[in-house]
Amino acid sequence: MTTFWPWKSQLTFKVIPFAPVPSMLFNMWYCPFPIATWLTTGSITDIALMALNFILSWLIWMPFFRTYDKQLVEKEAAEAEEDEDDDWSF
Repeated sequence: MTTFWPWKSQLTFKVIPFAPVPSMLFNMWYCPFPIATWLTTGSITDIALMALNFILSWLIWMPFFRTYDKQLVEKEAAEAEEDEDDDWSF
């Protein structure tokens, strides 16, 4: 999977001229990505490419986040059930 991103970049920048290669160095790392993308390239297509990258990353990572969340919910439910069993209140 790690070889996908360079391949995708080569495809979108060189083979299919979808988005221009950034023409300047942008040192404001704390600036939000859509704004930094616009300032370095001046192209709407680069913002679309950035959104596509975000969506693809989200689709790749979401199953892992959901699995981890499910594990935490099950652990929390087991701890809550254990706490109910230990409840001595009248």
